[in-house]
Amino acid sequence: DTSPSPATEVSVGDADAAELQRMLATAEARAADVKKRADGLGAQLAEAKTRWKAGDERAKAAEEERDRLKVRAEALAADFAAANAFAETANARVRAAEQDRDRQKARADAAEARVRELEEKLRDRADRALGDDTE
Repeated sequence: DTSPSPATEVSVGDADAAELQRMLATAEARAADVKKRADGLGAQLAEAKTRWKAGDERAKAAEEERDRLKVRAEALAADFAAANAFAETANARVRAAEQDRDRQKARADAAEARVRELEEKLRDRADRALGDDTE
């Protein structure tokens, strides 16, 4: 219903009524502006709520990613510890093998020295034996 209400009707020439009509029109225009601003603020509020929800979803996703990365980091730390333990064991085995090699070389050197000594004794005996035969 767009017809003016009986309270807003004015008769021509009534200055007070014309002023009231002007004031009413101004108030209605202001009310329309306020409603327009309120609608705009409502839209901004809805957009802010949407952004808030999206932010919450991103935060939740970030927390899940952080938790996943934390689990992965713990697994990598365990792998690293196992690799270090393996490396320490391997290094100990290498050191033991080197020591064994050094012992075997020392034994071989001693055996070679003993062989040279025995060869020398054998030569001396042979020389003496040959020398006794020549006399």
